[in-house]
Amino acid sequence: MRPKNIFTVDLEDWYHANYRQTENSFSGQASAVEVPTLKLLDLLRKSDNKATFFCLGSVAQGHPDLIREILRQGHEIASHGFSHRLVYLQTIEEFKEDLKKSTTVLQSIIGERPVGYRAPSWSVDRKRTEWFWKVLEDHGYRYSSSLFPLRTFLYGDSSAPRFKHKIGSLLEIPPSTIAFFGQRMAFSGGFYLRLIPTPFLKLATRFINSRREPVVFYIHPREVDPNGPEIGGLNYRERFIHYYNVKNTYSKIEKIFESYKTCSIRDYFQL
Repeated sequence: MRPKNIFTVDLEDWYHANYRQTENSFSGQASAVEVPTLKLLDLLRKSDNKATFFCLGSVAQGHPDLIREILRQGHEIASHGFSHRLVYLQTIEEFKEDLKKSTTVLQSIIGERPVGYRAPSWSVDRKRTEWFWKVLEDHGYRYSSSLFPLRTFLYGDSSAPRFKHKIGSLLEIPPSTIAFFGQRMAFSGGFYLRLIPTPFLKLATRFINSRREPVVFYIHPREVDPNGPEIGGLNYRERFIHYYNVKNTYSKIEKIFESYKTCSIRDYFQL
């Protein structure tokens, strides 16, 4: 029986974020990505679940053996771009170059071109980056999981479809939200998963599945690493979003896996 839900990992390092991003935001930082990623892999293996890993090209370049291990364990390798620059801060040509660099790095490690892409920090919408999906299509990608169907102060588009849809000929697979009286609420990953009590996460998952739709979960390695390095200079709101309840994220995912089987995007949609 095919799993009803999808699990995804944004494979980036502890310092990758979109708060006041500049050209030098990520330079000179020591990596701490391997330990929490291996922790996630162990949890996936023990629960017999699979995932899509949206891998940052710069991280893959520095940790090729980690990418090979993810692939060896049966997970999908997809692209998260190369440098984690926000898409809406790039020109079309800059984005094309970043995409090409990421694709080349991942292909050299896994032996095939990735078919999926996720924009760093959900940094696309249908107005500012209307060219984004056509560029992916032109570079051989089959799907994107980049358009957050809820507007926040950082990202998102509240008018975007909540479930899978086509933009041009490219399949867009958004993270999951639920709707209450016309208002959308995110729950399936990142800060939202850390904030919302586990019983509600399971209730929301059952509700989405009752519509015969998969829940698209997502997480970052740093969110299962409560002892990892911390970004300096964040204001109170940013720090709350970035670090709230990190100490309990692993156990939350563990409880989700006790109730639900997951697979990769590529396998779920047979791409």
